[in-house]
Amino acid sequence: MIYYYNTPKRSGPYKIPLPIQNAYLRDYANRQGLAFSLPVTEYIFDGSWMGLVSILEKSSLGDKVVTFSICAIIDIYANTDLCVEIRELILKSNIEFVFILENLAVHAIDLKSVVGTFTSHNAHRLA
Repeated sequence: MIYYYNTPKRSGPYKIPLPIQNAYLRDYANRQGLAFSLPVTEYIFDGSWMGLVSILEKSSLGDKVVTFSICAIIDIYANTDLCVEIRELILKSNIEFVFILENLAVHAIDLKSVVGTFTSHNAHRLA
């Protein structure tokens, strides 16, 4: 199953409006020949990852989470204390994440290292 996910949260200096994220998600689905459904939208509250958690809890092997940018999940790996359970859910989910802006598909097992590499190469932009 394909889950589309977007977030109104800011990551570093970036805050992409939801209509723009939705346009990219819809375009990705069209180019891949996939059915498009409305994305799960994250709550804007700090520390809230309820939308992503709901996807992870119902996902299974072979599923994908398609989101606009890797910036949507950077904070999960930046916050070492609060997001431990979410990182464990990601690993347990064994699914693939697709980041449209970066043209990148990453398996859950490799996500932490890819986010770390992305963050270190873009630290000046994310500050």
